[in-house]
Amino acid sequence: MTEPHPDDPGPAEPGTPAAPRRLVVTRGSHVKAKKLVWWELGLILQYAINLLAAREGKGKSTVASSWAARETRNGGTVLWIGTEESRESAIVPRLIANGADMDRVIFVDVQTDLGTGALVFPLDLYAIENTIREYGVTMLFLDPAKAVVPPGFSGNDDIAVRQYLEPIAALADRCKVTIIGLAHFGKRDGADSGQLMLGSVAWSQVARCVLSIAEDPDTGTRVLTNTKANYAGTDRSVEFRIASTTVDTDDGPTEIGAVEWLGDTTVDARDLLGGDGGDDAGERTAAEHWLQDYLTANGETPSKTVKIEAAKEKISERTLKRAKKHLGVIDRSSGFPRTSTWQLPSQASGGPTGGVMQDRGPTGPTGHDQQEQDGPTEANPQLGQPFTSGPTGDPTEHSPALTAPTPLDARKQGLRTRRTITVKGKEVPRCYICSKPVMAEQGDAHLSCLSKEEAAS
Repeated sequence: MTEPHPDDPGPAEPGTPAAPRRLVVTRGSHVKAKKLVWWELGLILQYAINLLAAREGKGKSTVASSWAARETRNGGTVLWIGTEESRESAIVPRLIANGADMDRVIFVDVQTDLGTGALVFPLDLYAIENTIREYGVTMLFLDPAKAVVPPGFSGNDDIAVRQYLEPIAALADRCKVTIIGLAHFGKRDGADSGQLMLGSVAWSQVARCVLSIAEDPDTGTRVLTNTKANYAGTDRSVEFRIASTTVDTDDGPTEIGAVEWLGDTTVDARDLLGGDGGDDAGERTAAEHWLQDYLTANGETPSKTVKIEAAKEKISERTLKRAKKHLGVIDRSSGFPRTSTWQLPSQASGGPTGGVMQDRGPTGPTGHDQQEQDGPTEANPQLGQPFTSGPTGDPTEHSPALTAPTPLDARKQGLRTRRTITVKGKEVPRCYICSKPVMAEQGDAHLSCLSKEEAAS
């Protein structure tokens, strides 16, 4: 039987004409415009439903706990409604691990004449609203988003999902509370978060923001992207890792995950979810040579600086990180606030590569100055005299005037008619030693290739 609408006055008395329905017209000039308020710029919209989605085991609950902890530290009160995990052994330890003020976290249970019952929306929506107002709740978590669905609910039914979510969205706006619901992705690959989410596409359509988590297989870190950025104006992605943390309990210490935020990134979770590497072999090879040359010339360098210089050469952050992993670059973090530096393994172990290339001058391997240093007959600004780069790559060593041609000279001569290679639609020089692309205007050979030639001589 269909329940009557709350505004329905009920059946009229016999013989009484039914009251006509009326349309109320409001001019747009009478509607007060309001700006969007972000809890986290470009990611989480205040006073609305936001969905946080990922595949199983990718850290949804840990990320949500990090946000809940932040809200409590800022003086807010969090209502956590969770049905999939133990409150005592999972939810509370995770909140503690992420730094939550547990006096500002509340849970609710339903009491009936028969004992404890299940919380159900919209049946208990009025009681939840009273709780929000009484305790000053500013953020509400639904773990999962369908934690309080009514009996017989179908998550695949568009109409049912909308009837479930829309009253919750109205509650968020009415009570000025930010709501974050957790959702699951299926196993198939795809860049459309709405299609990846289990159930009806209405889950992502009703939510104001959909935040997707994916793991980067090349770095082991995870990327969170606003994959429904209707209101953000621009896509935003942040990178994080989950670190194991020890939490003291009444039963002794226990290990649980906590989020370490690493900052914004150009890597997009949609690319990772889509199963697309996002770069081709030529780009990866060019990026590896560029990174090796850059660190060879500059030694241990802040990772932020490396990323900035790589971006100038149109190398994406993901391609750069793949190159970093392939080269075995050492990543060190230190200080407060923590800063990260990158260094080649040979430099860390005191190998010849770092020592030789450090003498090429204080400037980086990019830009006009480096091009002048690497040219075959330019003057060395550090020494004040001209030099010629011999086959070893040492700028202070002059090539002999008369020598028999070496295999390297013969190969260089053979490549003279095909000195460029196309990478991502752009013509770049081809290294006369390895025949692979040379990026960053470093001349006609990689610094790393020249260094290896010198070490072998």
